[in-house]
Amino acid sequence: LGLARRKVHEAQEHQLYRRFCSALAKRGVARATGQTPGDFAQQAANAFPAQAAVIAEFTRVYETLCYAPQVDAGAYRQLQRLLRQLRF
Repeated sequence: LGLARRKVHEAQEHQLYRRFCSALAKRGVARATGQTPGDFAQQAANAFPAQAAVIAEFTRVYETLCYAPQVDAGAYRQLQRLLRQLRF
């Protein structure tokens, strides 16, 4: 049948957001099931005030990509750059 061999491709913004959540979870701030990105960003910013601006900007760009997908490819590079800027 060949159906088992098909790979489901995850959108790049979702891959980057999953990495973002994983990086924060490794430092003790885990995203709850059903928690919105905005609520999670607030929780993470409260836990890491020195990184609050990076966390907020990452979340803003991620939400823009999710809800306004006509954004240019530069937004993906911006997410990658912001993810690298997280310092704990």
